[in-house]
Amino acid sequence: MTEHRQSFRQRRLKDGRVVFNSRNSVMNCVFRNISETGAKILVEEPYLLPAEFVVNVSGGSARNARKVWFRNNEMGIEFN
Repeated sequence: MTEHRQSFRQRRLKDGRVVFNSRNSVMNCVFRNISETGAKILVEEPYLLPAEFVVNVSGGSARNARKVWFRNNEMGIEFN
């Protein structure tokens, strides 16, 4: 399988939040892995999220992100 990632991803199991809808909507998530350029998160209903949103990692700062793929409750995101 060919590796398409631009940077190394570290395994994580950290709580986070996805913020969207002009900061009026929030959805909890869990970060499974994360790098400087993106992450894989677990979220209850990824199909409800818009293409672009803000993610907050527990104990970290907010980052703009966009949805790259999703399957079941997993979603790959890229940081803007």
